[in-house]
Amino acid sequence: MDNWIQHCYSRLLIDNHISEDDPSFMTCFDPQRYVDMVKKAGVEASMVYACDHNGNCYYPSQVGHMHRNLNVRDIFGETVILAARVAAQAEGGQILASLGVRELCAGKGFLFSDRGDVALRGFEDPVRLFEVRWREPV
Repeated sequence: MDNWIQHCYSRLLIDNHISEDDPSFMTCFDPQRYVDMVKKAGVEASMVYACDHNGNCYYPSQVGHMHRNLNVRDIFGETVILAARVAAQAEGGQILASLGVRELCAGKGFLFSDRGDVALRGFEDPVRLFEVRWREPV
């Protein structure tokens, strides 16, 4: 079996340390924008801490202290689930991106095909997906 870690160069460690001091901290977290930025960066593997050094958890917990500014939102779960739902829409050899990623790539020579709005289970609003046409010359 291939040891993927030897060929994985784009890694990301997400380690938030956001206090509860300001009530506005963490209230505007957008998991779709977060996933878009991770994909734009070309991350091949990521590690996400689900709580911080202040003892705040980013998910509902009966053991730890949940970050009070999240108002019971499970931003850790939302982010992981969104990335998985988008990836599940792709077929073998296919790369899908959201509208946010497509807009960030404007003028950089990438070709996209609009796949339309897709309803993803567990999310209120549909997500606009685009296929990256990576096999075609730019």
